[in-house]
Amino acid sequence: MIDEDLVRAADDRRTAAMVAGDLVALRELIADDCRYVHSTGVSDTKDSYLATIESGALAYTWIRTAEHVVIPAGDALLVQHEMRAELVLHGVPKPYRSRAVAVWRSSAGGPRLIYFQATALPVDHALPA
Repeated sequence: MIDEDLVRAADDRRTAAMVAGDLVALRELIADDCRYVHSTGVSDTKDSYLATIESGALAYTWIRTAEHVVIPAGDALLVQHEMRAELVLHGVPKPYRSRAVAVWRSSAGGPRLIYFQATALPVDHALPA
């Protein structure tokens, strides 16, 4: 069984690494077979997602999450949350709101993100404090 506290900590580290553009941490936290589905419907592999960040085409100015729900799923844990952020996409700042699910599985080095999918919410959607 995967440890919920370790997954919560890994998810927090992932979010911080996204804002910092910390590719070393992201490479460690994201499984090689991960699929990352953006709120636009675009689907990335680990390598294509990290390449987008590394190129500067995608950067996160800040990220805040709330309403975390952790759901056990066999050898994995699903973390559902609401996310508010500001990102810079191809040089253009963009406010961002979504409801997302991150799926984590246990590995020898700690939890690894194996799947992420976001669903866009209206930008003025209220995020709980």
